Amino acid sequence: MREAAYRIYQHADETQTQLLESLLTARFELARLTGFATFSTRSLRGTTVQTPELAVEFLEALGDSVRGKAAAELRLLAEVKRRHSAETGSAQVWPWDTTYYGGIARHEMCSVSGTQLAPFFSLGACIDGLSDLFSDLFGIRLREVADVGPGETWCADVRKLSVEHETEGRLGTIYCDLFERPGKPHHDCHFTVRGGRQLADGSYQHPVVVLMLNLAPGRGNVPCLLSLSSVENLFHEFGHAMHSMLGRTRYQHVTGTRCPTDFAEVSVNVNVVVNQIFI
Repeated sequence: MREAAYRIYQHADETQTQLLESLLTARFELARLTGFATFSTRSLRGTTVQTPELAVEFLEALGDSVRGKAAAELRLLAEVKRRHSAETGSAQVWPWDTTYYGGIARHEMCSVSGTQLAPFFSLGACIDGLSDLFSDLFGIRLREVADVGPGETWCADVRKLSVEHETEGRLGTIYCDLFERPGKPHHDCHFTVRGGRQLADGSYQHPVVVLMLNLAPGRGNVPCLLSLSSVENLFHEFGHAMHSMLGRTRYQHVTGTRCPTDFAEVSVNVNVVVNQIFI
């Protein structure tokens, strides 16, 4: 059944293939019209990677560094499949096996389910924990602002946070729109309302950003509880928000996350790893 579902999901669609090929052709023509040899050369200009050759070099180096660990995990999955498969003694791991037997392996090794962990990760506890981590790392505290002006927020669930540094004072504002509701976009994201910039009088314009997630709100006396993946998303998007808060640039069109996308995503994932280490 897993194999059938996998093959149906991965089945090639002729119409989609034709559309993809026409898109690739159009992108190549666009690159040539703008003076570039290939579209990859054009799209990587101005990024941290800079060139297709460096991108391939990075991917090959990354593959070499994780190949040993990947082989060890594959052997582990093969052993798990051998013990649990209906096919007696079968240890061949196919692409449609990895998620299923990976879940069994994690359960056997950790003996803790996400349901058991969730009570330790209420939304309030996670926000307090982030504030403590930012205080230890950057000297920053997150303070909820109760005095919100008329029309300042677009939903009663939106919370306004002031980001305050221990010596420099207020750095900016984060509007947290964290709960799901009808008509709201389903993707988690961070976006800028107003970027930071150097003003003519020498002061700095404080950035204003929005952090948007789609968490299930609490029910009755039970608070909003986060799965581990939701905790990672929260940390990831807060990493983008901190990037916006801590950036100091002369012009607002290059402030915070308004930088090469690869740099923004790599730096925020470093923040997630650091936070996980602290936890």
